Amino acid sequence: MSKRSCRPSATAWRSRGLSCAGRGGPRENRRWTARAAGYVEGVTTAEETAGARITVRAAGGADAAELVRLRRLMFEAMTGEDLPGPWEADAVRMLRERLAPDAMEHATTAAFVVDAPGGGLAACAIGTIEQRLPSPIGPTGLFGFVFNVCTDKAHRGRGYARATTAALLEWFAAAGVSRVDLHATEQAESLYRALGFGTYSIALSLDVSVRPPAAAPPSPSL
Repeated sequence: MSKRSCRPSATAWRSRGLSCAGRGGPRENRRWTARAAGYVEGVTTAEETAGARITVRAAGGADAAELVRLRRLMFEAMTGEDLPGPWEADAVRMLRERLAPDAMEHATTAAFVVDAPGGGLAACAIGTIEQRLPSPIGPTGLFGFVFNVCTDKAHRGRGYARATTAALLEWFAAAGVSRVDLHATEQAESLYRALGFGTYSIALSLDVSVRPPAAAPPSPSL
């Protein structure tokens, strides 16, 4: 059986407990990493925050539109500008495909959410698994990336982002992921450090779509 076929579906991981990320001003992002396996032990079915229990569930395709709504809110909080556009419809379609029941057996994307009392979603955390070549520090070659951690404005400060992120980290660990990366705003640094993340190397990025034209790359050898 391949490593990919051994991945648990997101629906197998419900009601987990660990506050909020992806919000704040347009500050430089930092790269953080953590060993995913460290989050299996001690994770409870719900978390008590200010006397209230937080229930986290795995999201499905039907949650796609709400997940994208929260994603738009996250970018608005980070940049100070609301940026609607065609990307929203594309994101909804992609999430419906990746979170559909028939895609869960070999899932590479998972989302964990807290439902809002009046309907819709109060918070979410989404992540993906990337298959790389195995290495001494990553024997399975599986790496995780956390993104789209966001809480609706009406529900912030209740521990929802921490709870959904914890559920996502447990899913990563059960899937055999060795390391999880993310980019954190300065405002979210304390949350991720509390979860065990630490600074990892220097994150470099290049937008190849706007770099100067170059000679055609050589064809890969077969």
